[in-house]
Amino acid sequence: MRREQPTTIELSLPNVLGYEKLARHTLAWLAARLGFDAARIADIQTAVGEACINAIEHGNQGDTRRRVQVAFSYEIDHLDAVIIDEGALPFGWLDGPCPTIEQKLAGLAPARGMGLFLISQLVDEAAFLPSCCEGGTRYWLRVYRNRVSRMAEPSRL
Repeated sequence: MRREQPTTIELSLPNVLGYEKLARHTLAWLAARLGFDAARIADIQTAVGEACINAIEHGNQGDTRRRVQVAFSYEIDHLDAVIIDEGALPFGWLDGPCPTIEQKLAGLAPARGMGLFLISQLVDEAAFLPSCCEGGTRYWLRVYRNRVSRMAEPSRL
């Protein structure tokens, strides 16, 4: 009997900066096997790394007792990632308007804090999802293997 390939990979990371690299490496391995080109893989890695850093710093507020969950799933034409923190107040770090790049360059806003903007430029779709009953923030992103033609078959794992 032929066994189906798994279509989801889940990671549970310590809430410590640097561990987001495990998610980035796992994602690169998976995306290469799905037929993503090197430039697209680099974009996805950067977006997932930024989302994990946001979860560590903002959602979990650096609390090393908390964890960051990362789940990758894929279909024939796209790859999804969901990053979940264990923060007590979901979306609390999103209060207020996001400063523009121009405001940051002019010194009118902190230099940090462009992760969500960067992610939005690197992926095809991204959104905050409703929180689980325990709280925390769930952030989803999707990338299509090929932005022009989304119907090509992925390579076998």
